[in-house]
Amino acid sequence: MPQSIELVVRESGSVWPEWLNHSPEGDRVVVSAEDAADDGPESDLSFRVRRVLARLTREGKRVRRAVVLIGTGADNPYFDSRRMLSRDVVSHMAPDSGSELLIAACATPEAQDKLLSLVGSLSDLLAGTHIDVAVRFSAPAADPLEKSGVKSTRPAPFERLHRVK
Repeated sequence: MPQSIELVVRESGSVWPEWLNHSPEGDRVVVSAEDAADDGPESDLSFRVRRVLARLTREGKRVRRAVVLIGTGADNPYFDSRRMLSRDVVSHMAPDSGSELLIAACATPEAQDKLLSLVGSLSDLLAGTHIDVAVRFSAPAADPLEKSGVKSTRPAPFERLHRVK
């Protein structure tokens, strides 16, 4: 039986969410765009993720849960590269019940729509599997005081979790 792994992919500018610190998963592998300078000329995040996935496969490990942390500017024009990265990750996931792809972002409503369409573009790949897909959104800070770290008296920004499939 292959060992289950949690794979976390961090785009440049992404924020490590507090809820990820409490993940029940066992072994965790993190691939971060922030570490790209250490990888030499082939530092493209998608390439690095494929390389890690190939290594995990050689070691007899399967991704049970994958978390893709979308960077700042979630509404930027990286839809195609995010789709390819997500497809690569899903293709290496254990297809049985309990596997999950979670896309998380601090995003505007417009960016949320784009990320939900990203999930929709994976539906053909997910057909016939038991892989769950979820999208978790946090609201971006609305005022400069929140961005600067000063505590606001307003309630915390909303957070939504969307389960797809």
